[in-house]
Amino acid sequence: DHNSLTPHEESIPERHKDKAGGVDVTVYLTAVDAPHLLGWNDDPANPESGEIFELAESGDRVILRLTSRNLTDPAVMAETAAAWHTHFGVLAAALEGRTPPPFWSTLERMHGEYIGR
Repeated sequence: DHNSLTPHEESIPERHKDKAGGVDVTVYLTAVDAPHLLGWNDDPANPESGEIFELAESGDRVILRLTSRNLTDPAVMAETAAAWHTHFGVLAAALEGRTPPPFWSTLERMHGEYIGR
């Protein structure tokens, strides 16, 4: 439920009203090397697509790298990047004991930044 990811009360942007309660997706694992790598694909008709999550130690911290594969439409790239950026911001805040930033306004701001690239 996207509305419960942060304590901030916000209006849901019209273009995201269908995602207010979250997004259900079936994924197929494509790579596992626990605890360092996880790959998945949500489109079996397009085996080159999907995401790869990698964890690497960096001193006393961990680097999380996400690779989204086979994105060719700039609008989809911007939306995907903004969504992951926003979700990872919520995750980072939780891991660091901070209040996460507002979800919806952060998503919209990040989308604007990525669409401009």
